[in-house]
Amino acid sequence: MRKNVLALALLAAAALAARAEGLQAAAAKPDVSAAPAESPTIRQLRRASLEALAAKLPAKERAWAETLRTSSDSEKRAEAGNELVDRPDATDFVLALLVREKDPKVLRYTMMNIYAIPHFREEPRIREVLRYVVATSAEPAAVEVALEQLRALSMHALRTAMSDRIAREKTAGHDELAAALAPAEDRAINLDRGLMLPTFLRRSPPVFEKKVHGVPVRVLAFGDFGTGSDEQKATAAAMRRYHASHPFDFGLTLGDNFYGEGLPSPDHPRWKEQFEELYGPMDIEIFACFGNHDEYDPDSPAAEILRSSRSDSWRMPAQFYTYTAGPAQFFAIDCNDMSEVQQRWLRDALDASRARWKIVYGHFPPFLAADYENGEFKEFSRVIMPILRGRADVYFAGHHHSLQHVRDVDGVHLFISAGGGAGLYDVDEKSPRKVFAKSENGFAVMEIAEGSLDVRFVDKDSRLLYETAFSK
Repeated sequence: MRKNVLALALLAAAALAARAEGLQAAAAKPDVSAAPAESPTIRQLRRASLEALAAKLPAKERAWAETLRTSSDSEKRAEAGNELVDRPDATDFVLALLVREKDPKVLRYTMMNIYAIPHFREEPRIREVLRYVVATSAEPAAVEVALEQLRALSMHALRTAMSDRIAREKTAGHDELAAALAPAEDRAINLDRGLMLPTFLRRSPPVFEKKVHGVPVRVLAFGDFGTGSDEQKATAAAMRRYHASHPFDFGLTLGDNFYGEGLPSPDHPRWKEQFEELYGPMDIEIFACFGNHDEYDPDSPAAEILRSSRSDSWRMPAQFYTYTAGPAQFFAIDCNDMSEVQQRWLRDALDASRARWKIVYGHFPPFLAADYENGEFKEFSRVIMPILRGRADVYFAGHHHSLQHVRDVDGVHLFISAGGGAGLYDVDEKSPRKVFAKSENGFAVMEIAEGSLDVRFVDKDSRLLYETAFSK
């Protein structure tokens, strides 16, 4: 009964907040069927010189801004917008771009992460700019993304109220009350992210066993791949060549399984073209987890979970789950929003495990060897590392399109295998976190025995780039 009351209260609060914001928006501008009057903020942004704003940016950000300002290549401009929106220095440029941009792909790729970016959550002009896009854009796809960002920004405040309450109860030592409130927060997170994912698909089934042929267990690990690009096809071909001579027992994905917004159904044609035809010939099961791109379409998470019943290779029983294989136990997590429910599940599952090796995998890395570590990684690190510390042996991530062995933190071995086919990111050769880092398309291989674990990185041309081993 408590769960139902909390959920109903939360939904009622969300409805009231949405109605209040809708009334405020309606009062602030005329009927969208007519050309809306420009507010002083919008007028100022539309008059701002993109050239002058770009000139103020640091070198890398300036290059992206110049691509947006001068290039005629829609794909390159969209990628530049997606990169630039993450940089606080470029806030004014991004806002000025959004109120005048006409290309729907550029608009979509620039706006799609705004609700999750800390400096935009605190930016007082962003809601006005998004409303302006909703009111004026001739592109339905851009209007839809802008409206979704507005919804997420509004819902986030309500979700934060619940998360803050749980944090206070835990600090005060009221753990039972915090646990009782956790399902309401989990529901709020689902509403915050706008996902069409019912509760029964978000909960882990009991731990299950993946049958293997013996020891050592050989596992393929790759992420950031579902593009249909030549690089994805070449990397998949290298996986198949490796499997032919060194057979994998199974594989796992590290998220961003399908760009740019996931897939809207479990039967979409891209399943065949960008997964089954490329990885199916290995005849192994591949246990997936979500990346941020897998959750941009609200139907995609459910589609990816339900695909498991339609495929001989794709496996995703729930939003997060765990299974054993030989001497190891694997824990697949959804890094997009680490709810109290998921945190408690992971902590308890790790504590209950009697496996020799405990391997957690998800999309976001807590640390990386790159020229920046933005708020997204710092917040994730703050949440995940206390759970992994003293419990997990290995954490595998994707997201940063590269291959990396990151220096151990709190006794946890950290790896990134995100070269599955998406465009590559730069690595920082001088980073103190770097053990190995390469901006290459490729994949990781784990060989797990009772007393040792070996990790290798192989590139799309089948070259061994790096190998390390540790024992316990």
